[in-house]
Amino acid sequence: MKSLAISAAAPGRVYAGTEPACLFVSEDRGETWRELGGFRRIFSRRFWFSPAERPFKAYVQGIALSPKDPDLIVAGIEAGAVVRSADAGRSWQDHRRGAMRDCHHLVAHATVDGRLYEGGYGGGACSTDAGETWRRPAGLDRKYGWAVAADAANPNCWYVSVAPGVQAHSDHAQAAIFRSDGGNWRRVSGGLPEPLDFMPYALISGPAPGQLLAGLASGEIWESHDHGDSWTKLNLRMPSIERCLIRLQIA
Repeated sequence: MKSLAISAAAPGRVYAGTEPACLFVSEDRGETWRELGGFRRIFSRRFWFSPAERPFKAYVQGIALSPKDPDLIVAGIEAGAVVRSADAGRSWQDHRRGAMRDCHHLVAHATVDGRLYEGGYGGGACSTDAGETWRRPAGLDRKYGWAVAADAANPNCWYVSVAPGVQAHSDHAQAAIFRSDGGNWRRVSGGLPEPLDFMPYALISGPAPGQLLAGLASGEIWESHDHGDSWTKLNLRMPSIERCLIRLQIA
């Protein structure tokens, strides 16, 4: 399994993306699963290929679900396409205009319908029409994008972690975090090491406006309460952080 998403619009529904690139759904909170066969009929599938790891098969790296529409699914492939279904996976639209074909992370805004965010090779891209079309803000000084997150209160405010290239996966990542407020990117680094030697593979927006957590490959976790303008390293460290599969908010 490479990706996981829980539907807020359809209680009990969970999606899982795998390697090779297939998509599965559970309607009973993961007790039983079935494959979405329509995913295998996407035309561009024959061209999907991942150079990242042997045996070089493409995989579903990200799944974004609408918070309001239970039938909308957007899936990102490493590498090959960002595809979209409006009928719960029975049929699929092929690669969407403006999205990055080498997708590393894909999320939907938690409450504002139609707002989606992608990190991938090329930086970051966003959609305001539920994944039909995508736009890439200008202003990045590096192009290997990974994690994305959006502010809980403002869907125009979102973040991406980027590195110059595949050294992102080393201890010399030369990485940084950037923020867009609806326009061009701006680097946010107050208090963070510059550059970051370890890639922020996890960016998670908190429930409070301006709150953002960054999990680095080294296991360090940093927190900001002012949209990334200043950061504090938490007294909490994991052995390593490789990805952010899912966030759960428990009342």
